[in-house]
Amino acid sequence: MLSSTFVRTKAGRSKPVRLTAVIAAALFLAGCPSRAPQTPPANIQDEASASSDYYLQQLQQLQQSSDDNKADWQLLAIRALLREGKLPQAGEQLKQLPKNLNGAQQAESQLLTAELQVANKSYVSARSTLSHLDSGSLSANQRVRYYQAQISANEGKVSLPLIRAYIAQEPLLTGKAHQTNLDQTWQALLQLTPQDMNSLVIDANENVLQGWLDLLRVYQENKQDPDLLKAGIKDWQNRYPQNPAAKTLPARLNQVLNFTQASTSKIALLLPLNGQAKVFADAIQQGFEAAKNGGAVPAPAPQQPTNNPDQTAPASQPATVSADPNANGAVSTSAPPADQAAVTAAQPATQPGAPITPPQAANAQIKVYDTTSQPLAALLTQAQQDGATLVVGPLLKENVDQLAGSTTTLNVLALNQPETPKDSPNICYFALSPEDEARDAARHIWDQQQRQPLLLAPRGALGDRVARAFNQEWQKLGGQTVLRQDIGSAGELRQMVNSGGIRMTGTPISAAPAPQSVTIAGLTIPAPPSDVPAAADGSVDAVYIVATQSQLTLIKPMIDMATNSRGKPAMYASSRSYQAGAGPDFRLEMEGLQFSDIPLLAGANPQLLQQASSRFRSDYSLVRLYAMGMDAWTLANHFAEMRQLPGFQVSGTTGLLTASPSCVINRKLPWLQYRQGRVVPVS
Repeated sequence: MLSSTFVRTKAGRSKPVRLTAVIAAALFLAGCPSRAPQTPPANIQDEASASSDYYLQQLQQLQQSSDDNKADWQLLAIRALLREGKLPQAGEQLKQLPKNLNGAQQAESQLLTAELQVANKSYVSARSTLSHLDSGSLSANQRVRYYQAQISANEGKVSLPLIRAYIAQEPLLTGKAHQTNLDQTWQALLQLTPQDMNSLVIDANENVLQGWLDLLRVYQENKQDPDLLKAGIKDWQNRYPQNPAAKTLPARLNQVLNFTQASTSKIALLLPLNGQAKVFADAIQQGFEAAKNGGAVPAPAPQQPTNNPDQTAPASQPATVSADPNANGAVSTSAPPADQAAVTAAQPATQPGAPITPPQAANAQIKVYDTTSQPLAALLTQAQQDGATLVVGPLLKENVDQLAGSTTTLNVLALNQPETPKDSPNICYFALSPEDEARDAARHIWDQQQRQPLLLAPRGALGDRVARAFNQEWQKLGGQTVLRQDIGSAGELRQMVNSGGIRMTGTPISAAPAPQSVTIAGLTIPAPPSDVPAAADGSVDAVYIVATQSQLTLIKPMIDMATNSRGKPAMYASSRSYQAGAGPDFRLEMEGLQFSDIPLLAGANPQLLQQASSRFRSDYSLVRLYAMGMDAWTLANHFAEMRQLPGFQVSGTTGLLTASPSCVINRKLPWLQYRQGRVVPVS
């Protein structure tokens, strides 16, 4: 018989303990030397809200184990690493996954691979990976991520697969994410062109998609008339009661139902009435008042000499204004057109669609305030005390920059824009600037199927601003590298003629300073830089030239000499090169070159142009400002539509005007081309 032993208790008393129990416990522990602490089961199809450190710690505890949970913890760790933006570590963990994954683990691995490819901007690879993934095998949480990866892999380019991904994701979402999905679906639909709409082929059972497309049709047909649009939306909701947008409208459409016209009974016009910018303010004011009176041009009056704050233009040219903070920053560095007899009238950039100014607007009271006399805040307060219902101005960039810190509740149509416009519900920005023209040029060149642009721009601040604006717009369109080559004075260009001319190459323009981001598993993280190779010498297919007429006279022949007829790039120029006095020889020398200018100077209204030219003694820089004043009046009378109705447009004298979501007025310009000694619209 086995003996007993005694163990002393805490109270000091002794109790007998059978040795057999001690031996049994020891044998049990000895038989399990490699047993790891138990960890809770991991669900890879559910949320992964913990940190990557937590998941990696759980994985580390199971390293010496054959526990099937190990791969699950590794997959959760990869998802957390992606969410935290630790892309290299996520990639390493993906490579280390075991080969013998079960079906659920393989599906999660594929989904994570696609999400990593999206984060690394390998969009083609991501689309391929997602195409081999069966969404039917995924949980609801995984499907949300699956459709989000599809959306991100489309790079913001509107297509039927993108819209279908939004629609498929919608029923899986709740709360704020659900509203965001509806808003983004609507924003994508708004980007469809009429050509896109006509080419769409959808299945008979795609009832939700059909409802969205019908809502888009109602919107496009009635967007110029808020009352008709309200009625159209209500009728659509009755016809598609089960559509998710009928139950919860996109935010922008909800604004339509609550739309009220802004009052323009008393308008405060804020302009610099003293100093260097007075002559420009006078032109804007005259255009504003002429539009109010039905477009009549006031009788000629003596004009003071025009000062030219843009120092890059030769003194012999008519004065122009740049978007320089120390100048007024309102108009493009453009020059007057050539012989108007050689210009064939250009039609509006697209269909007119211009709203009719309300009849009561002609009775509006206008009071002008001098921005050189008081601080902007004091003027806004004074205007409000005077009963103003809307402010037009200020004009000078330094004053417009102060609007961001203003507490005014008045609606404000600023006649310039800051570097980064603030999205305020009561502010819109309208400017004629070189940057605005450069963005329009990027869109035009892209629409003409050119993909390797070279920008020839002046050295200095003007060239930097134009290059930055062109490049930012180009990247938004899906373009890659834009090359830039600085150009000097006409004298420097003449020396280049004798030393080999211009080469079709340049330095890649750096990306915008703001970091790009991608959405992974519902979270937005900074994206890594995209290493896109610069275009090699000879691959340039388009050249955008920002130059004066005297510079362009030397540049274009050098490009013609540097390229053969088969490899000749398409050439485009800003309105800076379009000046008075250019005769038939110049027009013949420029054969094939395209350039842009405001509709008024492109021949859209010859009678008005003749009157305005006479009024300003053929100083077309002032004619442009006069046209801006006319459009400012129209925009002021449709301030609420521009601020609240996406796609609302005005066919103005400075371009086809639409507003961005933050109400920066964009201008689509008509493009002209030199052809056989004449200037004709680009078809």
